[in-house]
Amino acid sequence: MIVYIVTAITDRASNRLGPDLHIVGAFRDKKDAEAKLSEAKPQFDKTWNVEIHEERVLGWSRYRVNNESAHKIYDLLVARAGANEASREEFIHYVMSDAELPLEFRFHGDFGFGGKVYIAHDRWYLDYYHEDRTDELEKTRAQINKILRLIRLRSEVR
Repeated sequence: MIVYIVTAITDRASNRLGPDLHIVGAFRDKKDAEAKLSEAKPQFDKTWNVEIHEERVLGWSRYRVNNESAHKIYDLLVARAGANEASREEFIHYVMSDAELPLEFRFHGDFGFGGKVYIAHDRWYLDYYHEDRTDELEKTRAQINKILRLIRLRSEVR
């Protein structure tokens, strides 16, 4: 199956973590992606590159995490969520295991004791305890979840 992913990327970093990436949408139909691209372009200034990426995927619900994706996920957790590098191997081993889904891995970091990444049947995402919520953490969580979605879609490429 082909999936069309509309992204907006800029090298103008809004934070210390480097380029910003926004996943505008993922579509099965190229015409839908092109329509979204036309709609999205005016929303970003000229420093943003808004484009469509065509990806061949195994399906919308490939569940297992491969080694490359596991490392990309943990790189993201270290860079944007304050995860401890010392827990990388534990995370890699756990998410690549044959454990029954959904999986959850508590990484703590900037999200406190409740900071967890989930590998579920239909999505990969980060969440944390409601009582720890702040506007800044919510913004970071949304950004991380968009990137996790892209990592999941790209992990399905043959």
